[in-house]
Amino acid sequence: MKKYIVFVMFLFVSLLTGCSSKQGMLNGVFSVSDTLKVVFSFGNLQYEASSNTYRFAENQWEVISGTDLKKTFKHYDSGYCDVFEWGSGDNPFQKTDFFVDWGKNPISNGGNKQGLWRTLTSDEWLYLVEKRPFSENLISFAIVNNIEGVVILPDNWQKTLGVDFKPLLKDSFIRKNGMIRLKNPMMKMNVYSLQTWEIMENSGAIFLPFNDLSSKDNPSGKYWANDEENFFSFEPQTIWPKRGCRREALRMSVRLVKNIE
Repeated sequence: MKKYIVFVMFLFVSLLTGCSSKQGMLNGVFSVSDTLKVVFSFGNLQYEASSNTYRFAENQWEVISGTDLKKTFKHYDSGYCDVFEWGSGDNPFQKTDFFVDWGKNPISNGGNKQGLWRTLTSDEWLYLVEKRPFSENLISFAIVNNIEGVVILPDNWQKTLGVDFKPLLKDSFIRKNGMIRLKNPMMKMNVYSLQTWEIMENSGAIFLPFNDLSSKDNPSGKYWANDEENFFSFEPQTIWPKRGCRREALRMSVRLVKNIE
């Protein structure tokens, strides 16, 4: 308990001084099990082959992959990519049968030391979205800076003056076969400008943007877990906290976390 209080105090001071963003982490604290809490990085993971450099996107809504998740890595020889083969922390260019966490690498704007970050498990994604206390009040669809995606709020989020958040209403969706299915599209229920999103972000909110825009009518977001059978996925009317997959057929985004010890 004492360590947790010290960590919260550190986050508060970091928010005031700007140190938090320098270490790559956002301010919100999120439960991912009954006993474990984490903080999220301030953007999706990116990698530049020419310099062998990992970094976090400077903003949560930034997406490079866009319209083609099936690009080969040669398309990114002269710049950063932000979708990866499963478990390719040793070599983003090579498929692997054994998971190597991207977080083991130094991340230039995330502390720049080895082993500071990690990838969530599929059970942790599931707990975050569906099982933590009041989870239905802490997730919703949103548009941030004209980019569509999902907003997830920290455990003890409090409404901030000047900005609103509309969660998924209990009568607006059904749970079936491990997914949350909305009865009607709700993407535009939370629309944030750069100014209003800054308020939300400072209150601890994370934003996971759609990363597959190959279908104009049905964009999707796909984020890796550290086990090979599942990932976190969402579409305009559907959220899969723990969705099965054939990992060798997909490239996905990575949003790393740090444990609160």
